[in-house]
Amino acid sequence: MKTSFFAGILATILIQTSGVHADSTLIQPMIQPMIQIDAQPVSDQFSTVSLTSGAVSDLMSSPGVSVTLVSANEILRAAAERGVALTVPPSDRKDYGHPYFIVKAGIGLPALVNAEIEVYITSNITVEGGVGGSLGGTIFTGALKWRPDATCFGCNGSNMFSIGFGVENQSSTGASTRNEVIFLGTVDAMYVHRFAEHFGWVIGLKLGGGVDLGIINADALPSQSGQTTGTYVGAVDPGITGFLYTGFSF
Repeated sequence: MKTSFFAGILATILIQTSGVHADSTLIQPMIQPMIQIDAQPVSDQFSTVSLTSGAVSDLMSSPGVSVTLVSANEILRAAAERGVALTVPPSDRKDYGHPYFIVKAGIGLPALVNAEIEVYITSNITVEGGVGGSLGGTIFTGALKWRPDATCFGCNGSNMFSIGFGVENQSSTGASTRNEVIFLGTVDAMYVHRFAEHFGWVIGLKLGGGVDLGIINADALPSQSGQTTGTYVGAVDPGITGFLYTGFSF
């Protein structure tokens, strides 16, 4: 006896024995994955049987019964070879994969307002670039980020939450006497609600800390006897960053 069924509260089982072929038999599978059970032939008849989940469990544990997990495509192909037509209802499960890129805008520090774009180069590695404005001038951002599978929840679905870890450089320009060059380690948590495979709404928060190198433009300082000219690194200070953002994934 070869039995193919779909586990659920009720499971519909098609029983097939050797030498007999079914025609136009229609089964509505209940859920995935599908399970195929093989046992010895005991009859020359086809029948459709409805079992409770308890009865299905008893059948699976019966002596002489072997259980094999198979894919939906394998079940459909095996049924077609035996003249059995199965229909599979559409699944609500999404398999979107990762976005191509994410466009973000928000507020934070040291950039008071900021816009960034994060691009996936693999399923776990992204690069990021941005520009923002602060009281001291314009701030440019560049980052390399790792978004591991272990900290990504629902990554292939409509609702995705990912925590990424990155290294980042922020450089400011526009100040006459001192510009900042900040090297940071960051943690970036974002939630994505996807309306389609490559369109979704994003909200997230990035925090980080590191070192701030003050680049001094000595030529802009008031002239003093023996003063150093050109540019040089001033005092090394702690550096922090924060970025609360929203945007869209594509």
